[in-house]
Amino acid sequence: MLGMVEWLGLVLVACVGGALLAWSVVSGRRLHNLAEALTWAVNGTVRLAVSRAKKTIVLVTGGAVLLAGVAMIVLPGPAVVVIPMGLGILATEFLWARRLLARLHEQMRGAAKRLFSKGAKR
Repeated sequence: MLGMVEWLGLVLVACVGGALLAWSVVSGRRLHNLAEALTWAVNGTVRLAVSRAKKTIVLVTGGAVLLAGVAMIVLPGPAVVVIPMGLGILATEFLWARRLLARLHEQMRGAAKRLFSKGAKR
């Protein structure tokens, strides 16, 4: 015998499946039965969850490395190495970090060029 929660779950699955089948007819996507529609919906949900989990892991890891690098500005440690590492980790998922890393790279390249150019004043 099914309880109230099970019946509500079945009704929800039927409603979602019916809506997905109706959407497939309207959009032209070929979903032929309820099982295929539910599989398509679950796969999309799983992909979204994995994407969000990856983004969260990158944010936490890159943020921790970046904060450690910033702390190394005043504490002993290789801040010049660790800060770009943190930005590099963050740049794998976030456009703002990619842009900041590119700008930092250009500034370091310009500083190296000025430092090692011919006729540099010492």
